[in-house]
Amino acid sequence: MRRCVFTDDVYRRVPGDAFADIYVEWERSAPIERVWSPATGTVAATYDHWRQGDHEREGMLLAIGPGIRPGHRRGSFESIDIGATFAAAVGVPLPDADGRPIGSVLPDGIDAGGGRGRALRRAQAGLEHAMRRRAERRVPRWAERRDPARNRLRHDLTERADQADTELAALKGKVGELERQSKIATMSAWLPHAEASEELLISVVVPTRDRRELLAEAIESVQAQTYPRWELLVVDDGSTDDTPDFLSGIEDPRVHTLRTEGVGVCAARNAGLDAAGGDLIAYLDDDNRFDPQWLKAVVLTFIALPERSVCYGARVFDDEGRVLDGASSGRPGIQFVEWDPEAIRDHNFVDMNVLAHRRSAVRFDEALSHLGDWDLLLRLVPDAKPVEVPAIAVYYRTDVAGRMSTTLPSEELDREYDHVRRKLADAALS
Repeated sequence: MRRCVFTDDVYRRVPGDAFADIYVEWERSAPIERVWSPATGTVAATYDHWRQGDHEREGMLLAIGPGIRPGHRRGSFESIDIGATFAAAVGVPLPDADGRPIGSVLPDGIDAGGGRGRALRRAQAGLEHAMRRRAERRVPRWAERRDPARNRLRHDLTERADQADTELAALKGKVGELERQSKIATMSAWLPHAEASEELLISVVVPTRDRRELLAEAIESVQAQTYPRWELLVVDDGSTDDTPDFLSGIEDPRVHTLRTEGVGVCAARNAGLDAAGGDLIAYLDDDNRFDPQWLKAVVLTFIALPERSVCYGARVFDDEGRVLDGASSGRPGIQFVEWDPEAIRDHNFVDMNVLAHRRSAVRFDEALSHLGDWDLLLRLVPDAKPVEVPAIAVYYRTDVAGRMSTTLPSEELDREYDHVRRKLADAALS
């Protein structure tokens, strides 16, 4: 689906109205063969048919009958005008209807108000005569012939054509994905040799709690950056293991530590943002590792594009199966999604660890425990498109437990989705 719209978010409902509670707009760029939800997980099926209940925004009206002038009509009309046009064509005015007759489609001699006259009676007589002849007409001879072999061949050819269309659409999607990955390979080869001015300071915010060993690897990945002008703000949100002792022993002056007491991941990140002094902001979870070239790629992007404020890159995850299907495959995968302004309003497909932006007053919504990154991104890019940087930002782990942003019960997750969508709707209305 391209997006789902809750009627309550965009329309003032009244008891007993005829609206559905939710409207779905299909994504038409490729066949849908895999769907995911936080409650059910991933469901995969082969796409071999059309979708019922599918509606297009645009259509075409074809009209033929006695007195209707042939030829193309310019202009566009609402679907509610069609019923009013039918009524006017047979002389029935509908003054209280929502639609209005389409004058250019009406038979000659009939006005848009449905007025009667000689021309109307002549048109009605012609219409009745045509309909009577059609009702009395026998089935054409060609339709009486029965040729099972020909019908079977036609059916087989239709199925093959449908299958070919499906395979072509899937192939186009795969080619597009390969093209994006080829750009990552090109930039990865170039970044070690690129020279980046050190005019911009990057603040990296890392919240953590009770994950001393993983945190050490995350910090090392920041210290290994080829771009040296960074500061790391580690926010220890109430650790009870030896994380505080470990942090106090770090001698790198670029590493700063803060302490909060179980305030949650969004509030912990806000504490890091409040203490940050950088021109640019990047984020890293304590169980992941930056690619050594990531901060350089971020700096090069914002120096080259001074008018842009948000960018994101690619991530390599340790197990493709766990990410896509929920079952381990033992093989790594790469993800570099194409920006979709409609899809981002329904769900977040940009991981926090691949996001970077210029210094901003926007902060995380501390009422959220799971969707804070999505809410932040929606407010960072209300209208503009972020820059897609074809570089590996992070190496992402799926095999660890105890994340600060854990999987919520479905009812709690639904509450957070409603909260973010309500804010989005309010922002659109304002």
